[in-house]
Amino acid sequence: MFEFLPSATNWALHAVAAGVVLFALGWTAVRRTSDPARRLQLSRWVVRAGLFAAVSVMFVQRAAIQHLADATQRTALTASALRDGMQAAALDSPAVFARLSPYLFEVGRVDFFADLPNKHDAAMQSRSEASKALLNLVASTQSELILQTPYLVMSRQARGVFRSMHHREQAPLIYVSTNSLAATDAFPVYAMSHKYKRLYLRELGFEIHEFKPFPVSAPIDLAATGATPDAGQPLPAPKDYDRDKGPVPLKRAGLRIGLHAKCMVIDERIGVVGSHNFDPRSDDYNTESMVVIHDTRFAQALAASIRGDMAPENAWLIAPRAKLPVLAQLNYNLGKFSEKLPIFDVWPLPYATSYELKPGCQPLHPGAADFDKCYDAVGDFPEVNLSLKSIYTRFLTAFGSSLIPIL
Repeated sequence: MFEFLPSATNWALHAVAAGVVLFALGWTAVRRTSDPARRLQLSRWVVRAGLFAAVSVMFVQRAAIQHLADATQRTALTASALRDGMQAAALDSPAVFARLSPYLFEVGRVDFFADLPNKHDAAMQSRSEASKALLNLVASTQSELILQTPYLVMSRQARGVFRSMHHREQAPLIYVSTNSLAATDAFPVYAMSHKYKRLYLRELGFEIHEFKPFPVSAPIDLAATGATPDAGQPLPAPKDYDRDKGPVPLKRAGLRIGLHAKCMVIDERIGVVGSHNFDPRSDDYNTESMVVIHDTRFAQALAASIRGDMAPENAWLIAPRAKLPVLAQLNYNLGKFSEKLPIFDVWPLPYATSYELKPGCQPLHPGAADFDKCYDAVGDFPEVNLSLKSIYTRFLTAFGSSLIPIL
């Protein structure tokens, strides 16, 4: 803190130190002197040094308090000015339109679906208009579906639709952009996503890309956020972590970024933007809504945006981990059995893990011939500053598949 104090206060600090030293030396000299006159003279100097140090301490304290008060006031004024500036910018309609106009599209047919507030009425014949419309759109996919969701937890209905698509003679490609544990704001929901990665990859045919907390191509203006200058610096491991107080701790300092968009693109001809997460909560509890845009140009632009979030510099690729040389089938069967348990997946060798693209390589699909040459396994929870044991303990004790309907 002292480097921010005024120069006068720094001089006072030196005076305090000098006073303390003089007091200590004087007191030592007084105790060692036997001459009464000499002792009286030294005692006077000791008292003066003590008074000098006390006055200096008072000056330092007052100066520090005043400096901190001034700093707090400056911070408040800066925040107020920033808030006032943002309000003024929001009220400048021409400027707002000029900023957003590059993203305007003249599109064709647009459909809007929404659940009514009486969705929860047991007598309702149709409880989830948005959910049904969304699943019907997914089922209409012919060649490629690109999906972005912050929380990859599928309801039973959604899993059934995707499983049927995967079993087609010509199964469509399904790309999923979602959060990693390091990027998510919902620890328990990620626990469910992690539990079912084998199902998503093997039985539903997903290619999953998990968003990094520090993407290279950040979707926001980092300079405008006032992010701390120590970004990228390593952070010490926390002594304890309370999942109820926010996202998991990270290994590096910086402005954490996570996904919250709920959108998808069907065959690059239909774009969907809404609030639905494909989970039981969206099906049965929340009143959801979505806009369906039947326009090729808009769909292609939305697809390009999601692909940017899935790029190797912005996301880790999730793929099956390297097989054990001897017990590969046994490990797979035990992992699948553990997946069925009404608690978190307790098997210590999950089916899938995170991969980072090596420099000089081009992105490949999992299972490609040169995949192992171009990708490095970076662990199940990269960038997370918690031990693997700690993460799994929290998963096991706090979350289970029985909680999926309320997550």
